[in-house]
Amino acid sequence: MLRIEERVAFLDGRVREQGDTMNDLREQFRALRDQMDRRFEHVDARFDAIDKRMSKQFTWLFGLMVTLQAATIASVAAMLAK
Repeated sequence: MLRIEERVAFLDGRVREQGDTMNDLREQFRALRDQMDRRFEHVDARFDAIDKRMSKQFTWLFGLMVTLQAATIASVAAMLAK
């Protein structure tokens, strides 16, 4: 049978090992979080570029729709004026 001092020393060693393991896990999670942040920054940059392009396309599309609507109204008004 182990004596109390040996048991305490064994448990102390185990607790230190678990503490080291927890510190290692914290570092790994921190590295993973940093890696994910960098990846999301890259994705955000891509969405910003797509958003700018879509905004420009929407402006052109809206302009075309307004122009076509104005031309249609002008045509109907010209036909009614005759």
